[in-house]
Amino acid sequence: MESQTEDCVDKNGNCPFWAKVGECEKNPAYMVGSEEFTGYCRKSCK
Repeated sequence: MESQTEDCVDKNGNCPFWAKVGECEKNPAYMVGSEEFTGYCRKSCK
């Protein structure tokens, strides 16, 4: 399990753009994740 400081990061350079075009809402499993899986764009979807 990752620590809290590692939780809120973007793991893909496209995250800011994807968040801007609504992917946080359209694809939350990938972007934000769940309790079992840390999403790839948590920082941009804050």
